[in-house]
Amino acid sequence: MNVRNTSPLPLFYLLAIMVFFPIAGVAQDNEIDPALKGLAKKYEDLFNAHNAEGISELYAKKTDVIHVTDEPMKSRKDVLAAIKKNFKENPNIQTKFTDIEYKKLSAKLIVESGRWEDSKLSGSPETAKGRYSAVWKKSKDKWLIVFERGWKVEKPAAAKK
Repeated sequence: MNVRNTSPLPLFYLLAIMVFFPIAGVAQDNEIDPALKGLAKKYEDLFNAHNAEGISELYAKKTDVIHVTDEPMKSRKDVLAAIKKNFKENPNIQTKFTDIEYKKLSAKLIVESGRWEDSKLSGSPETAKGRYSAVWKKSKDKWLIVFERGWKVEKPAAAKK
């Protein structure tokens, strides 16, 4: 087929379809379940109240989690134990989540990513900052974390030009 001699109408129709019928796998922010979007704040509130049991209930029974300690957690019980240990070692710790973004993979699978900042840590330094990614899965009308990674960031990334 000679492209130079092709009518521009098929291209116009293709573009019109793409504009008016976006690809289902790419979700806009307003397509994210509001119940899920509230869970980051719930996690933060539970953390700042040192409610390890409440936090652990946000995780699936079988999960895959690695935080900054680099200790793999494969179950809700592992997550609970790690959080309790963190609270024991840092009795005044507080956290804050910012720059939270969501990527919809399917109706029941969402990736959440953002930044965290822990303050009032025991020892030095007294604060730590980092990033995280979590995969939430909807199971029986309840969103649970099935996969999560958290890591420290020593210096913020340079702004893109």
